[in-house]
Amino acid sequence: MDRMDKKVILVVPPFSEEAAMSVEQQYRQDTRELRLYPPLGLAYLAAELLSRGIACEIIDSAALALNSEEAANLIFSKNPSVVGITVTSFTLQATNSLVRKLKEIKPTLPIVVGGPHITHWPDSVFDLDADYGIRGDGENSFFELVECLFKGNPSFS
Repeated sequence: MDRMDKKVILVVPPFSEEAAMSVEQQYRQDTRELRLYPPLGLAYLAAELLSRGIACEIIDSAALALNSEEAANLIFSKNPSVVGITVTSFTLQATNSLVRKLKEIKPTLPIVVGGPHITHWPDSVFDLDADYGIRGDGENSFFELVECLFKGNPSFS
């Protein structure tokens, strides 16, 4: 299987409205739009991968209103070689649930987490049972990791 047969799926995990709202906001109906943003970090990663000839797609589970099971099914329908998930503190539990679902279905699928939560609390990678974590801006390091994984050589020396 060469590089052309492989694909990276970048994921915004499912989102729990209640987890991100203060008590006051839970009773207001007009705040939801203020909390959903385009996944710019994932778009930067996708642009870098695409510019280097690596196929990738973004799945925004929050925008699609998917739960963990629906997100996992959509991810696997794309036949990924690597899955990258952005993690914020608000999506930590949902990310944990999604990673568990993905690993139940295909334990060998490499899962990489990154984003604000991982940058500030890198040990969360272990709590999430992800295979790899990327801190800070990941365009170059994520590409290098994907290249190593595609070559079947996860040696990072």
